[in-house]
Amino acid sequence: MPSALAAAATRAEAAPAKPISTFYREVWTTRQGLPHNQVNAMAQTPDGYLWLGTWEGVVRYDGLDFEVYNRGNTPALKDNGVRALRVAADGALIIGTSRGGVTIKRGDHWQTLLQADGLVENGVMDALIDRRGRLWVASDSHGITRVDHGRYTRLDAANGALPSDILYSLEEDRDGSVWASTSRGLARIDDHGSTFFGRAAGLPEGAIIHLAMTASGVLLVGTENGAYRRVGNSGRFEPLSDQLPQDSVPSLAMDASGNAWIGTTNNGLYRLSSDRLEHFTSVSELPNNRIASLLVDREGTIWAGTNAGLLHLADTPFTSWGREQGLSDSYVRT
Repeated sequence: MPSALAAAATRAEAAPAKPISTFYREVWTTRQGLPHNQVNAMAQTPDGYLWLGTWEGVVRYDGLDFEVYNRGNTPALKDNGVRALRVAADGALIIGTSRGGVTIKRGDHWQTLLQADGLVENGVMDALIDRRGRLWVASDSHGITRVDHGRYTRLDAANGALPSDILYSLEEDRDGSVWASTSRGLARIDDHGSTFFGRAAGLPEGAIIHLAMTASGVLLVGTENGAYRRVGNSGRFEPLSDQLPQDSVPSLAMDASGNAWIGTTNNGLYRLSSDRLEHFTSVSELPNNRIASLLVDREGTIWAGTNAGLLHLADTPFTSWGREQGLSDSYVRT
């Protein structure tokens, strides 16, 4: 792992969750080297680098500097608008763009697949490589392309594979099934076909806009009306918390201590722990209340991509005490 990035992160403790107000916070924007302030997606590759997807290219961060890859310096990238980033089991970086198909970076080799190659369209919302080595590409509005050793298969509403052709997010579970979120609910796709989940399964009406899989195999679901989780291996879903607002949830993550981080479109960032629900907004030093992406890095620290820059939250070995913790005054002389 790059030493500077390791130094920037503080190892998370498996102790009861400290209040977010005590976390070390750092923000980066275009003033510090980002090509664009909106960070749509994030991923960390096995070498420790943090990768960011923005509207002006994909960015590699080593803890000190931002290195930008775009159409101008990387011919394989056909579009600067990066919507999705994901790391495959072999360490490859998968890059989904808004108009330039999907690009896979393995070492110094970049490979791009476009509609001309067999994708259903060039607009990509998400992409993953499953445990069998098949590439799944979720499109804007024409379903999914599955690429299996050069064979392209279209999965859409017309052939019964999806409830809608408007896709948002993909995840693979421990059974090897691929979950797809759409504008009309959720689909689970396996070798036997597709199963759809909606209101009857406990999900709300409207689009399912984000999926995340925890380390323990729990599927987290971000909807236009709150955050949900799959109940065990069943076909049922339940709200993460009754205290969360009915806002759209475009980002979700679970840290090593089991705390759920919920990024919303309008209401900032929430952390749900066993004993409390905390709320972090632009009033409390969040760059912006729209949280487009979340990442828990290998050190256990939190990265949040917002509409106004990149935020890093790290638990520190120190605890701050002020009026919130009961002191009569925040000024301490000695």
